[in-house]
Amino acid sequence: MSDVDNFVVKTILTNNGDESLTLLNEPDSILTPQWKTNIFGIVSTNGGAAKFDGVRVKWSPSIAIAKKDFTVLAPGQSIELEQDLSSVYNLTASGSGGEHTLWPYLQKITYMA
Repeated sequence: MSDVDNFVVKTILTNNGDESLTLLNEPDSILTPQWKTNIFGIVSTNGGAAKFDGVRVKWSPSIAIAKKDFTVLAPGQSIELEQDLSSVYNLTASGSGGEHTLWPYLQKITYMA
């Protein structure tokens, strides 16, 4: 990473099954990058963790279902989503320069039968 103010990660979600998937757009998942929630861990090579500056969301699955707030993936279909991590994490707090390690936190994506 050379610019802490322009740190975008592309995520790809693919349905490898033979049935369509209906997935709730949960705020703590890659499906909702607009929420700016804490879905990645980031540390620098010196061990400093990036500070989370995003939002925490109170969310109701039943209201989301009623509002049809979900994503449908057909068999073989993929979607690409961009996560602007520079707007969610303070990367200078982990130590300037150098390499950083990035990993997704356990992703909870609810499948609706």
